[in-house]
Amino acid sequence: YNLFSVDRGCNRFIAVQLTLRALAEREDVRQALTEKHLKLPDAKPLNDYIIFAQKNKLGLGNPSLERFINENSTCFSLYKLLGWSEAINRTFPHISAKIPPFNGVEESLDLMAGYADIMVVSKTPYEDLANYWEAQGIARYVHIIAGQEMGSKAHHIEVAKKAGEYENDHVLMIGDGKGDLKGEDGFMSTIMRVPGDTYKVRHDKVPLNVVANSKREFPKEWITPNRIDVTDEFVNWAIPLIGEPLPQFAKFEDILAPSLCKKHMPVAFR
Repeated sequence: YNLFSVDRGCNRFIAVQLTLRALAEREDVRQALTEKHLKLPDAKPLNDYIIFAQKNKLGLGNPSLERFINENSTCFSLYKLLGWSEAINRTFPHISAKIPPFNGVEESLDLMAGYADIMVVSKTPYEDLANYWEAQGIARYVHIIAGQEMGSKAHHIEVAKKAGEYENDHVLMIGDGKGDLKGEDGFMSTIMRVPGDTYKVRHDKVPLNVVANSKREFPKEWITPNRIDVTDEFVNWAIPLIGEPLPQFAKFEDILAPSLCKKHMPVAFR
């Protein structure tokens, strides 16, 4: 997931989440698990941690995972997850130290530093990120180095804009990950209805923390007083969405059975 898929560059914990989800959906994996009497790890502790970090606006990394473990100390799967993540951190320097930057990186940084304040934001742990940039001699070109524990790219861009009083058109983001395409994350796309007699929509975005786990109830003013029908206001609102008049699902014809008994007159009316 970090190299050869559309999710290239995602956080390691998100990568594990996506991997477990993909494995669970594969028929050949389910068959192999059944034949070998095995089962996939329970993804719920990981999912709960990711939700916890997002809800508390924490970066996904060992510090926030340790905080989550402190609140869920009896979940042994979380300790295993933390141990795996720590092992990656210990291994990373031995691998990355041998990999030089791409050709032209230092020259590009040198050129940009003459015109702009440069900030590095990555989903790599901060210690590994800073050590690599220092070891390669390119940290001197940047003002800030931010790792995955410090929050999202969108968060860092907003903080930098406020701290440096940069205008929106004076900020440029360069990246190669899926989330870099628009230069921000932490948002979801929305389709908003444009009021009117013709159905039209506009596209917008909204912060995930606003809509995540939220609900929208049917407006009470569109419910009739007897609570068994909707008002004309709702019908008028919905017709452009439907695109045609309300259909008549059935039409009944009055067919009465022939009377076989004499007409009865109640005693009181005789």
